[in-house]
Amino acid sequence: CMGERYISKDCKMSLFNHSIRVIIFQINVFFSLIGWFFIGIGLYVVFANWGSLDASFFLGTGIALSLMGLIFLSITCIACMGVKNQEDKFGEFWTGRKILFIYQAFMILSLIAELYLLSLSLVLIRQMNDSYKNLSSLSTSSTASYSDLKLTSVEIFISDKFNQFFFASTNGCSSKYTWFWNIVNAHCPSTISSTNCQRCYDYSITLCHADKSECDLQGGHSGAAC
Repeated sequence: CMGERYISKDCKMSLFNHSIRVIIFQINVFFSLIGWFFIGIGLYVVFANWGSLDASFFLGTGIALSLMGLIFLSITCIACMGVKNQEDKFGEFWTGRKILFIYQAFMILSLIAELYLLSLSLVLIRQMNDSYKNLSSLSTSSTASYSDLKLTSVEIFISDKFNQFFFASTNGCSSKYTWFWNIVNAHCPSTISSTNCQRCYDYSITLCHADKSECDLQGGHSGAAC
């Protein structure tokens, strides 16, 4: 399609289409790797042995991650079909240009969703920082109590799940809970560390600051015994 002094219009369009194919192929490789990563993590979360921890939480999380991975793989398949039939302009609905339009719509929706999640995450981080400051002030105040601490719905959810994991992990010294106790020992006060709170046997006596019965009586998420 190339002459000695010029490049024909069809040749320019062919080069443009080839460039589009290369770009979309590179993007699809990246998205497919992300998809398989999410599917792998999701299947691991579903089938791993989490001991007596909240099974429904891990099942729901694993299914959600797997579905997200399938969505990524579906998007890559749509893009590949669009590129393969890119020059088909007429005929049935499922032609290359229309398929690529669907792919672009997916990309735009993904961008909107990412921006929304980013803004939501920034708001949650600010709210958690405020809660941390309030919690720090409670620890130094002689008149305030933990009942004065106001938590957001997300913080309440995280607190409830953490309490469930924590009290389930205290009943035994199984290696299944090592990952959880590593987090607790690294980021929580020593009064609720594995050394003070794990009961390896039924007759074990602990010096744990947290107590499930007291925590439930105090509201289940922000009490002094939680």
